[in-house]
Amino acid sequence: MKKLMKMIPLSILAKKIRKEATDETPSSTNDQNRSIKGKKVRKWQTKLLNPIPEKLKISKSPLPGVANKIKNDGIAPIDLFKLFFPEEFVQFICDETMKYVIFKGNHNFSVSTREMYIYLGILILSGYNKLPARRMYRETKSDTYNHLVSNSISRDRFELIHRYLHVNDNTKIDPNNKVYKIQPLIDRVNEVSQLLAASL
Repeated sequence: MKKLMKMIPLSILAKKIRKEATDETPSSTNDQNRSIKGKKVRKWQTKLLNPIPEKLKISKSPLPGVANKIKNDGIAPIDLFKLFFPEEFVQFICDETMKYVIFKGNHNFSVSTREMYIYLGILILSGYNKLPARRMYRETKSDTYNHLVSNSISRDRFELIHRYLHVNDNTKIDPNNKVYKIQPLIDRVNEVSQLLAASL
């Protein structure tokens, strides 16, 4: 008998054990919990799982407090941009970029604060006027061409600045800081944002 049991496939034994277990339960509950194919029948209910708390709902006012203040004080967009990127900070970005350029061995490259302002302006513009590729801003097609980008800096010069751009010293990387390379930029944006919020 034991030899016969060893020769029976496990799948047949498992079916037999399941059948014996179902024979012991009452047939009415068995019919409710299982469908024809032996799968469990689920009874679905329609209800809202997590309603949005009142404090998280978006306000109806079109502009938040800081934006209202900027609008009411008559701050020009360029002045707001220069709050976040004053000339000394842009010069710092140029200096860090030049350190990286020298580290890479390209002694013919240099970048001015004017060029860096243009580069940063194009990045901001490309944030709200999105195209599939940066080079498309200079195409002559009417649906992609942007004369502001095309007339301000050449494509190759923009790509060169983009290749070498650095905001922090690459030779002193802190392995514990995952945002080390952009930490000065994060600090600057946080500092200005807190100043703007505090002035409300």
